[in-house]
Amino acid sequence: MMKIRIIRCFSTRVIVDKWFKALQSPTHNEQQSELGQCIEYTLQQDPTIHYNLIKDIIHRWTIEQPKTNALWTNQINNNESQKLTFNDINIQSSHFASILTGNEFNLTPGKSVLVYLPYSSKERILIELACLQSDLVFCSYDLKYLSENDIRQQIRTLAVDCIITNVDHLDMIMHCTYNSLRPLKKGLINHSSISKPLPIGWHSLMHNINNNGLRIGSIQSPKGCLRHLTNDRPIDQYSQSRFAIMQLLTAYWLNMNKPPSLIWIKNTHNKISLAPWLLGSTIFHKETDNIETILKTFENYPIDTFCASQSNYQMLDKQQQQQLQNNIQLKQLFSVEPIVDPIIKTRWHSLTNLHIQDDFPDSNNKSDTKSYLTSFKYKQLENTHETNQHRT
Repeated sequence: MMKIRIIRCFSTRVIVDKWFKALQSPTHNEQQSELGQCIEYTLQQDPTIHYNLIKDIIHRWTIEQPKTNALWTNQINNNESQKLTFNDINIQSSHFASILTGNEFNLTPGKSVLVYLPYSSKERILIELACLQSDLVFCSYDLKYLSENDIRQQIRTLAVDCIITNVDHLDMIMHCTYNSLRPLKKGLINHSSISKPLPIGWHSLMHNINNNGLRIGSIQSPKGCLRHLTNDRPIDQYSQSRFAIMQLLTAYWLNMNKPPSLIWIKNTHNKISLAPWLLGSTIFHKETDNIETILKTFENYPIDTFCASQSNYQMLDKQQQQQLQNNIQLKQLFSVEPIVDPIIKTRWHSLTNLHIQDDFPDSNNKSDTKSYLTSFKYKQLENTHETNQHRT
């Protein structure tokens, strides 16, 4: 078993080294080519080495650029803003991993953690990273659809072992789990120093760290995965291996023109939640579906990349065009689903002179991933040819 661990650690280190070497390439085309080769190399390896790959790349950024901002959250209700560096992300996610696997919760690999927190809360993304690190199953739910029936059904269907929520939803969680069929651990994310007796408060989570460090152990076959839940479609589930490949491929996609500096990700159901960090980019989180608030956010924050769904793009009407045009700082636009209405693309292009990149590489198998990488290489060659012709 020790030999297996050494081989896995060595293989993961090789991938991380290849990834960072690619990011240091002198030109963007060379960078994309090297990143593509790194993904192809990763596909050839045993899936078990993908365990902790994303965490290892983020940890490398902690070493390379510890003071660079990784996460910028903005709470819509009180307009509070908070920034976390890569070093903050690494330390705090490790703290959560220690708590979840330590004496307080005592969760072992394969156990499920159901998180009811706002999408823009820093704790949600920290717990996601902690679950990846600890080989736990991370289940995140969109709070827009929260109901007592949903909670009970999810606990039964997903065999939930732990629920993490905030004070706004505590009473509902407590009511639904008071007499549950199976024992549940419950944690409370609460920014005050006072929390109710049963849940573990925020200050306890951050200060009562297991003295023995992370209890991850020698995992031969990773059991962890991610489940993203809504009430209007089947559960999206990703194994450790598939999630790692998806994040690498999404980072490759987001690096289409150049790495984002500050990227605002909206309504993506966590599918690309960590990918910008693989490029050393800062992720911006703010929850709003109001077009006026979206436009105001573009005006007040130096967001250079916007990644959303079709519904966010189609909200823009003619009355808001002038507002966006006067305050535009965007350099890249991405959509996580195909935009079928050409008017939407035309309108945004007329305002920003940018094309919405909507060929999200949501691959399910190796052949699809390789096909995507191959097609993108041809696209690069075509773009280079067009650029050279224009110069001539």
